Amino acid sequence: MLPTGSGGGLPSDYIRGFAMGLGSVGWRFYPDFEPEDPSPCVTFSSPAEFYITKATGYQTKTWDGTLQYSTDGLYWTDWDGTGELHSSSGTLRLRGRGNSVISGSVYGHGWLIFGSSVSCTGNLETLLDYRAVQAQEHPVPGEYAFRELFRGNTALITAPELPSGTLSPRCFYRMYYGCTQLLSAPDIAAAVLPAGSCYQMFYNCGSLTGAPALLATGFGEDCCFEMFCNCSSLALPPAISAVSVGRYGCNGMFRNCSGLGSLPALGASTLGDYCYANMFAGTGTRLRAAQNDYCIYPFSFSGSGGSGVANNMFDGTTVSGEIRTPARGTVYYATLPTSSAT
Repeated sequence: MLPTGSGGGLPSDYIRGFAMGLGSVGWRFYPDFEPEDPSPCVTFSSPAEFYITKATGYQTKTWDGTLQYSTDGLYWTDWDGTGELHSSSGTLRLRGRGNSVISGSVYGHGWLIFGSSVSCTGNLETLLDYRAVQAQEHPVPGEYAFRELFRGNTALITAPELPSGTLSPRCFYRMYYGCTQLLSAPDIAAAVLPAGSCYQMFYNCGSLTGAPALLATGFGEDCCFEMFCNCSSLALPPAISAVSVGRYGCNGMFRNCSGLGSLPALGASTLGDYCYANMFAGTGTRLRAAQNDYCIYPFSFSGSGGSGVANNMFDGTTVSGEIRTPARGTVYYATLPTSSAT
């Protein structure tokens, strides 16, 4: 008699392997493997067939542990980065073990997605170590962990959840650069954004309409440098809760976001050199020292430290009285509403 599962039938992947043993009433069969939970992974899905491969010329293993793929969530195969991952069913799952880096510091080590309207869901941490996530732990991404991982993938329309624990420098560096069809972005819940962590992360994502929440109270050097540059559809910027902003921390963060409908309040008390420089340049926002029929919404920032903090923060002075570089501690009036009055 074969052993049964808790639901009265054989375990779903029982037939993958078994061992035999002599019991009191004869030979019995025992599974010789550990049943696997298909849930903790990153899932790619599309209405049509698609495939994923490493960027041309870089089709090698760049992760420092193991990466596996599956089309059904039950049977998993190791991926060494050299082949194409196909999904005729429209679904492809990936998960990892013992990884601290997926793409790494070398340019071009990202993934290419061939198809259309591809959604990516799940928790990106599962590419590092899915069993740690399963145990409600947060594997720490290494430096450049996901550098340019999805760069230039115009088929991608949604992005997975991001690690919410401790981050490392440049971990999301240019991660979605040029994903022109990306519609939504995941929240970034880390308490500190280290140096370069979100550097040009959504650069040229022209379809992005809403920015992710940024919950960090500490912004490291150039952590959000040009993070949303050229995101012309971006209407709502994230609230910025940082109490300290490092050198170049928010430099050019919303440059050329021509659809921006509000300005975030800037309440940091410690500022680094050029941290807000060029921040709203190219948005069409105009700033004046006094109210008029158009510049009616109050805007100001304060904080100590740093030089060139707000250089060319706003658009050019095409009209007399407009201000490009505001002074800290002074209330100005903008053509766009601020997220909170000052």
